[in-house]
Amino acid sequence: MRLLNHILSLAILFIVLTGCSPADKQEVKEKPEEFFPLVRYSMLVNEYCAEEGVIRPNQQFIELLNGRPVPSKAIRQLNTLPRKTFDFRSVRAGDRYVRFIHEWSDSVTALVIEHDPVHYTVFHFKDSLRVERCENPVTVSDKVATGTIETNLSETIQSLGLSHILTNRFVDIFAWQVDFYHLQKGDHFKILYKELSVNGKPFDIGKIDGIYFNHNNNPNWAIPFDQGKGLDYFDEDGNSIRKALLKRSEEHTSELQSQSTISYAVFCLKKK
Repeated sequence: MRLLNHILSLAILFIVLTGCSPADKQEVKEKPEEFFPLVRYSMLVNEYCAEEGVIRPNQQFIELLNGRPVPSKAIRQLNTLPRKTFDFRSVRAGDRYVRFIHEWSDSVTALVIEHDPVHYTVFHFKDSLRVERCENPVTVSDKVATGTIETNLSETIQSLGLSHILTNRFVDIFAWQVDFYHLQKGDHFKILYKELSVNGKPFDIGKIDGIYFNHNNNPNWAIPFDQGKGLDYFDEDGNSIRKALLKRSEEHTSELQSQSTISYAVFCLKKK
């Protein structure tokens, strides 16, 4: 009996010292680190460091490599690159570039030159040179802008946080109807248009889908329609804005192939 009690005491002491029973002991396995792919310019760049900059006036292309290692074969190919593959004269001061450096070798793996928000060229420097001309996907969004003139159209559109491109398009469309040097305080407008963006950043204005502009209490409409001779703008009755003033005669609705296009645009512009 004493022996049994002694054995039980030793077992309890062992459990206390180890903090758990043998049944509770489990092998702890470390969780593998998750891999999150980082993609830029359609390249997997997890192992690269990115160095970004802006091309300076008269800067040589070779300077963009910043003296970092590049395969000699790739350099020779770069020096004899035909213009049909890439014309170095197309590189302009102010263009952005991104240099991708391999983490362990410190060599340039790729060089990207952005020509505009959509178009860019990738120079791959591995065993040999490979040049890719690429385009970013463009997102087209329907937008609506409304405003009331306080001083002039440009300041009003700017105060709305909109692009000056919209001001220029607005003036071009109504140049035949409105004297923009004599706008009145209280004149108001509504614009339906397409906004173009890349990676969530707007960069341009696309098609103008319609404009309503009340100037001196006179309504002015501009609805785009292409009759096969290029895009023109019409009022709510289907009369050509430009032709009506140039010829002093109306272009009747019957000349349009689709009155529904104008009717729908007028409906959207009248919505509050």
